[in-house]
Formats: sequence, C-alpha cells, structure tokens
Amino acid sequence: MNKSTRILTSLLAVVVVATMAYARPKKIIVSAEAPNMERVKKETLNAKSPYYFKKLMSRFLENDTMMSHEEYRYLYLGYVFQEDYDPYRHFETPKHVQRLYTKSELNRAEQDSVLKYARMAVHDVPFDLEQLNFLVWAYEKRGKNALAKIWQHKLDRLVTAIRSTGSGIDPDNAWFVIYPSQEYFLLQKLNVTNSTYIEPYFDCLSVKKQSADSPEKYYFNIRYILEEYYRKHPQEK
Repeated sequence: MNKSTRILTSLLAVVVVATMAYARPKKIIVSAEAPNMERVKKETLNAKSPYYFKKLMSRFLENDTMMSHEEYRYLYLGYVFQEDYDPYRHFETPKHVQRLYTKSELNRAEQDSVLKYARMAVHDVPFDLEQLNFLVWAYEKRGKNALAKIWQHKLDRLVTAIRSTGSGIDPDNAWFVIYPSQEYFLLQKLNVTNSTYIEPYFDCLSVKKQSADSPEKYYFNIRYILEEYYRKHPQEK
C-alpha cells in the first residue's frame, strides 16, 4: 500500500459518525444499477441537458420536492465533475455551538445559533450526509417542522441515490461515495469493526454480523475521492 493509500485509510478511520440517529420515515424502493460515469459527466456539464448540474443544484437548494430519483442520481454523482468538488472539505463548527449538541433543551438564542451554523455547514459542504442530518435536527429544535421534513426528504433521496449505485456486497457492486464520511454514515447502525483498502479504488468495511444471512463486509467505490487526492498531491502517486 503506498503512502497516499495509508493516508486515505487513516482519514476514513477517524471519521466521527453523527450522534443524532438518521431517521428514515419512508423507504423509497429503487433498483440498484452501477452508474455510467462518462454519461453522468457529459449530461451534468451540458447546459442543454435536463441533468445539467447547476440546474439540478438550484432546484435542490430551492427545496424542489418534485425532483425524481434519476435527477438525484445525476445531482449527487455529477458533483465530482464540478470545480468546487473537494471530498476533504470540512466545516468546523465553533466549540461553543458543539457543546449545545448534547443538551436536551435549548433556549431560543441557542436554537438560532445551532440552526445558523447548520445552514452554513450545508452551504459549504452540500452533500455531507452528517451535516444534512444535523440540519434536520436543528430545524426540529427550532420548531420549523415543515422545513425539517423537506430536508429529511432530501437526505432520504441522497441516501437512496447512493444505495442505488450497487448492492455494496462486493467490489463489482460497490456503492459510489463522494465523501469518506459517507461510508460510516450509511453503516452507522451496523457496528463497523474494520476498514481495508483494496486496489484499485475500493474501501471494504467489516461490520458485526446481524443475522445468519446478513453481509459481514460492505464495499465502496472511492475512485473519485482518490483522483481528487492525487490531483492535489501528485507526488503521492
């Protein structure tokens, strides 16, 4: 394993899973199909395409709840072809706000502070599932239940888009992820026990076996995370 791989594996190992449980109010049933990334690139960069990334992103930020599953797939996967894509970008929430996360009750000023930074985090890292989950929690704390439901819907759709890229049970059917933390978010209820890198661009996470027929390992395609890493650190190739 080369130096860059060891660094990436270390980064994945220290990801902290969000403490607020991810709620799935309604399961969206879709078939799993590996994405054609060349087509995703072509469509999301074409201003005349219905899957043009900027158009889809605008609808996403405007809380358009009519976006289809296919549109969410192009939105999520197409982000890796955008200039501002950075899988290692991290929004640093001030420590005085972090301390509010463990409080069972927040006063009005604390609710406003939590919501303010949650919005900033999502604006900075739009497809960070942990931050989106936290934004839902923040809206609920503030009593803005309609907005909480809208953002929960968007979070559910993004998770479904990821899960629709494969079954996750072997490298050929690995889930495509664009942030390292998404691996742990998707498996947060399964007690991850180990993380292994497999050439050329897969992460394998071992989990505690849940039942006789449940998988003990899940695979993630991290090709675009690695490509971005190598682009920024060419000496590590």
